[in-house]
Amino acid sequence: MVIKIEELRNADFIDEWENGFGWIAKPEENMKRTSHAFVDDGVYLVDPVDAENLDQKISEFGEVKGIIILFSRHVRDSEELAERYDCPVYVPEWFGRELDAEVEKVSGSVPGTDWEIHTVVDSRISKEAALYHRETRTLIVADSLGTAKHLRGRGDKLGMSPLYRFNPPQKLLDFEPERIFCGHGKGIPENATEAMEETIRKGRHKTLSAYFNAFYHMFKRS
Repeated sequence: MVIKIEELRNADFIDEWENGFGWIAKPEENMKRTSHAFVDDGVYLVDPVDAENLDQKISEFGEVKGIIILFSRHVRDSEELAERYDCPVYVPEWFGRELDAEVEKVSGSVPGTDWEIHTVVDSRISKEAALYHRETRTLIVADSLGTAKHLRGRGDKLGMSPLYRFNPPQKLLDFEPERIFCGHGKGIPENATEAMEETIRKGRHKTLSAYFNAFYHMFKRS
């Protein structure tokens, strides 16, 4: 069983599109922790996990201008990367955790970009935001949606965090994304709205199969 790996590995690069890319920093992990980078007058890293080949990949797109944390439990390697790239860490204004980095609390949008930041869940057990780019209809989420096996219920193309199965994140239905990038697993590169709406609409009905998948795929031996 490989739930989490500490040492650096070569990342698998995924979710390539005209304005950025994604990466799974440690492909052997069962949870498939996934990060993203987008370009908007510089490179911005979202919920990043470090990798041996990350610097080389980023250099193809430009200078890192900032790091964005979308989920209260997705600090990941943000502090170390902020120091390496000498850039601030942007967090939602309601984010309560202290960080060993230059932090800028934001609402509305990421400063200097066209990426909007929206609250998805703000509760005692979970605090999560999403990024949305209206012109390209691109949605980046952290844990609320994902394609990793431990998040999917029976027949799901796009899964949902087990924490949200009984109360699906209805806020996401405000968006009509063409593509969705997520914090665990490869994204949905096209026609993503239909998959998202079905996942949220049927989230409660697939709770049992989703919880079984979460337990099986997180703790199975590789």
